[in-house]
Amino acid sequence: MSILTHDSAGKLLSTARNPEKGKLLANNTRLYQRGDNYAVRLHKTDVVTIQPDDTYILDTGGWDTVTTKERLNRFSPAWVRSHKGEWQLGDGSPFRDGVVVDHTGLPVEGTRQQAAEPSGFLKTIGLASSIYGILTEDDQESVERRARFYRQHPLLDFPVDWDRLPVEEKKKRLDALDQIALDQPLKEEV
Repeated sequence: MSILTHDSAGKLLSTARNPEKGKLLANNTRLYQRGDNYAVRLHKTDVVTIQPDDTYILDTGGWDTVTTKERLNRFSPAWVRSHKGEWQLGDGSPFRDGVVVDHTGLPVEGTRQQAAEPSGFLKTIGLASSIYGILTEDDQESVERRARFYRQHPLLDFPVDWDRLPVEEKKKRLDALDQIALDQPLKEEV
């Protein structure tokens, strides 16, 4: 299967036995209609959303895997690649969830999913992160999940040495992010 356009996605979905359940495209990957858009869904994430103007919203849902990258590259015009451990678009710009690309695969300037209200999105992430931090006893698991929440925000970048930081330092930094996200003043260290 090649790149899907809005028109070809509509035609393909019309061949589904039950369009409500989507059209199987690949292993664990189905095509669905979402209002005027079509979405390529891998497991529980719409990784490619095709809009009527043949622009594409790309999203990993935090799952930066070989399979996710393959689906992004197969069903959209984007070329997503990994360079020194960081995902990039074909033009060398950093890949961010919610990036919108045109029919040539180049990012559309000034567009990001959730960009219209980043503070509300950040507050939601902060709330989820802080709750997860309270309810999870395993610090390593908690830090990994909380970091995954914050990686969904299109305007946040993690430091390049994040994976080498001790768990306690990561936890401290995530706690500070939670406080900022929830509009709470940072606690002064004693």
